[in-house]
Amino acid sequence: MSIKPVAKIETKDHILNVATYLFSTYGFEGTSVRQLAERAGVNIAAINYYFGSKHNLYWAVVAYSHNMINDIIGELAQNSQSIEELIVNIFQTVAQDPTLYRVTMRMMLTEDVPDPDPEYQDGSLQAAPPGIDTISEILRREIKGEIKKEDLYWAARSMFGVLCFWCTRFSSTKQSMLAKNNKLDLSIEEVHGEIKRTISAIKYFLIQTIIPEDEISQKKKKF
Repeated sequence: MSIKPVAKIETKDHILNVATYLFSTYGFEGTSVRQLAERAGVNIAAINYYFGSKHNLYWAVVAYSHNMINDIIGELAQNSQSIEELIVNIFQTVAQDPTLYRVTMRMMLTEDVPDPDPEYQDGSLQAAPPGIDTISEILRREIKGEIKKEDLYWAARSMFGVLCFWCTRFSSTKQSMLAKNNKLDLSIEEVHGEIKRTISAIKYFLIQTIIPEDEISQKKKKF
C-alpha cells in the first residue's frame, strides 16, 4: 500500500474544507471550479487531479461531512452513560453550532447533481445515517438480550429520526419565529426532556417486542 506525501493529503483536505463552505453557501450550480480553485489557492488542475470533476468533488464533500459527523458521535458516545444521554448530547452539539448539520442536509437534498463517476465510487458514500452503528451498539449493550439485527437497526433509525426532528427545528434560521407562531417555544432543558422520554419509549418498546415478560419486569425497573 502506497502512502501519499503529507502535503498532498493536506491539499486534498483543504480543497474539501473550501468546497464544503462554497457548496453549502452557493449550491452546486452557483459554485464554479474556478471559484473553488481561487478560494482554495490551488490551480484547477489540482482539483481535477484529486476529484476529476466538480460533481465528484461535491459527493466527496457529502462523504466528508458524513464521516465528520460519524466521528463526532463516536467521541460523544465515550462520554455518555446511556443511549438517552448520547442522543441529548448529539442534539446539544448541533444546537450550539448547526453549521455542519445544515451543510449536510442541504447538500443531500440538492437535486440534479450527477452521480459520481465509477472510478470515484469508493464506498465512502453511505446510505445509513451517520453514527447509526454507534447508536445501535450502545442500545444493544443496554438491553443485554438477544436482538435481531433488523429490530436493533429499526430502533436506532427511529432514534435518529427523533434527533433529526429536533436538530432541524433548532438549525432553522427562522426557529424563533416559527416557535412563537406555533406556540412551541420550548427551552433547551425542555427539549432535552422531550428527547429523553421519546428515546426511552423506543427502547422500552424494543424490550417489550423481543424479550420475555419476566425479563421485561426486571428491566422496567431501570427506567
